Amino acid sequence: MAFSFGSYYEILPMKKPRLSFVLFGCLLLLDCIFWFQILSVPPSEASLVMLNVGQGDSSLVIFPSGATVLTDAGPNRLATRVLDTVVLPTPQYIDLAVVTHPQLDHYGGFSDVLDHYDIGAFLMTGRVPDDSAPAWQTLVDKIKAKSIPVILVGRGDQITQGESKISILSPDATFRESGELNDTGIVQYVVMASTSILLTADIGEVGEKYLVLHDGITADILKVAHHGSRYSSSKEFLEAIQPKLAVIGVGENRYGHPSPDAMKRLKAILGDAIFRTDRDGTVRITFGGGKARVLTEK
Repeated sequence: MAFSFGSYYEILPMKKPRLSFVLFGCLLLLDCIFWFQILSVPPSEASLVMLNVGQGDSSLVIFPSGATVLTDAGPNRLATRVLDTVVLPTPQYIDLAVVTHPQLDHYGGFSDVLDHYDIGAFLMTGRVPDDSAPAWQTLVDKIKAKSIPVILVGRGDQITQGESKISILSPDATFRESGELNDTGIVQYVVMASTSILLTADIGEVGEKYLVLHDGITADILKVAHHGSRYSSSKEFLEAIQPKLAVIGVGENRYGHPSPDAMKRLKAILGDAIFRTDRDGTVRITFGGGKARVLTEK
């Protein structure tokens, strides 16, 4: 069977299901529920790991059961090298991979990850790069070759496992069709082990205003949007979200990320509770019982 990344796709059988996931909401305008059967998985510390992949984004959520969700994979093979140092279940397997939006610094590393890890399913929005991108076609071809299911998601979809849940807050139908790819990114609100995490992809001020207006959420941990761009992390957004800790995926770059303006706004809310992969290396945050522990590579 084959699938495409446009308006049509097929759910292909998973070769190694380990995780019991319930996805519901409107998938391709239909109410669908996808169950992935669970096999025995050893208990694990609930964690968020921000991978040091240079100028790009890649984060790994580890559920208390040990199930894993990899959101983005940076621009190149650095994600695989870092994943090899992170405690993952054996054999090398990732339950879900999320491509927030089709920009190279978010999806480029998945091609190499697929050479080293089995992946249960990919979550995407259905958008494709605005330009002709050989790296995107390489990724598509590898997903097809490995018969990995691709599930198109948007606002209202949820992934649950036990008491843990990931809610997809964006994109809605309007953002999905935006001419600005950053607006189309998958925003995830993760709740597990009495801790809330907001993963914001590359959304800007427009997307942030939307979340504040429509969701009214707070988050213990914030993955700072767009590598700390001056167009994200607005004062109004941060005051509404009220994070206790923030982490930025960023590397050497020509854009000035993270911008002094964004850092000033973040520090006004968080003080020194801000971690950056360019300075701290890979950042692992483990939590439970209302407490969080931060381990850095550097």
